[in-house]
Amino acid sequence: NLLTYDVKSGDNVPGIASALGVNAEELVKLNNLDNSELYPGRKLVYRNPAAPSPAPAAPTAATAPKLQPAILTTSSTGPKPKAEPVQPQAAPQEEFRPANGLSRVPMPQSMPDVEEAGVHLVGRRLQVKVWIDATGAVRKAEVTPNEVTRDVVERLEQAIGRVRFTPGLLDGVPSAAQVETRLCFDDAGQLDASSPECWRPEPPTAPASAAAPASAPASAQ
Repeated sequence: NLLTYDVKSGDNVPGIASALGVNAEELVKLNNLDNSELYPGRKLVYRNPAAPSPAPAAPTAATAPKLQPAILTTSSTGPKPKAEPVQPQAAPQEEFRPANGLSRVPMPQSMPDVEEAGVHLVGRRLQVKVWIDATGAVRKAEVTPNEVTRDVVERLEQAIGRVRFTPGLLDGVPSAAQVETRLCFDDAGQLDASSPECWRPEPPTAPASAAAPASAPASAQ
């Protein structure tokens, strides 16, 4: 896009540049001249002012500016992040007091229904721990295996779990308690409650005695 111009008498760089519509400094650089080198008939080159300027070269990987990762900051007066909800803690387990520390120990209302498990336990005495809540319900039963199969132990523990107790009392208030006793089996595989150290149901409450009949009135003399 370079054009030529023939210098005329009386021309100078500013005048030529103005007439051609180009920049004077660019004209001097293109032709490597100053006013003293102008003479009539010299040909000057200049860029066509109507031609579009060349587009800048696209940046290469080496020259392209590197983008820094944005760093987000939170103003002390700005919105605070939403707090995570606090997970509720599990309720503490019920306190089971040793039965010998109560004013009245829990008493079973019946014998556990061991069904046919007794045939495997002829003459045996098994240590038992029972956890009873303040309502008299069995919360847990644990039978010491003592060479008894796990299947039989589980059946005994399930049978104990179905028994209701008269709750223990602490200063007149029903209290959860832990009881230790024994399941005693006789020679026929039946539960034996004759020994004080074995499982013994609470004796039934005696009914109130009937009111005494009124005495006959004395006869008149």
